[in-house]
Amino acid sequence: MIFARIKGGLSPADYRSQTMAMWKVLFFGETGNDGVVPRHLKTLPEPERIAAIGKLRSAKLTAAMAAWCMIDWANAENDAQRFRFAAAELASRHRWLSEGGDRDAVLWELDRNARKLLSDDRDKLMSVWHRWLRDGHAVETFREALSGADQRRIAGTSSRKVLREGELVWQAKMGFRVVATDCHRAISRNVSLMPVDREKLIKVRSGFVAPVSDLLKAEFGISDNVKQQIFDLINALDEWQGSASN
Repeated sequence: MIFARIKGGLSPADYRSQTMAMWKVLFFGETGNDGVVPRHLKTLPEPERIAAIGKLRSAKLTAAMAAWCMIDWANAENDAQRFRFAAAELASRHRWLSEGGDRDAVLWELDRNARKLLSDDRDKLMSVWHRWLRDGHAVETFREALSGADQRRIAGTSSRKVLREGELVWQAKMGFRVVATDCHRAISRNVSLMPVDREKLIKVRSGFVAPVSDLLKAEFGISDNVKQQIFDLINALDEWQGSASN
């Protein structure tokens, strides 16, 4: 797929949509965590599951996944935003994908992939892997901090009237969602949201939606480092720089 994208056989949108479709089958499934791979791993007795993950955890797979994630990694199109968030979800839920082997082994495999496929983007590929790792850890920490919080309290952190299409929001028990279409809370009772990891529209009460950008200013026991990483994850897509503490 990477080769087809580089040679023009796949458009950016087709590359992202086909990748997301494959990630859904392999990892996300219908609920976000019941794709073919995690479903199979759950059927194994604990010793066999640990052994199977050990076999999957490799520098070669991590480097290949980083290259797969890198293509069209950052731009402001809505499906590219969901693509980046989905990659972060992968890294947070399946550490063996993003952390296979030691650092030197991964860097060697990244360099080998760059020589074969991405010779003009070697430094970018290295950077993407580091950012993908940080994204995964930040998303996992963010999820754990908010998983037990009441949605009414979470939504109360935001007084904004307008929710923008493509904006990342958090919903208790459902996790990260993206706003499907612009919504004015004073006019629309409900807002359409889409999971970052699969195609499935849902409608929720607009007053109970919590934009992640506003949650980064609230106190939920989330460190400033994690807030900054989530902030960078959101705003790198729009090529806008700043600080989560501002």
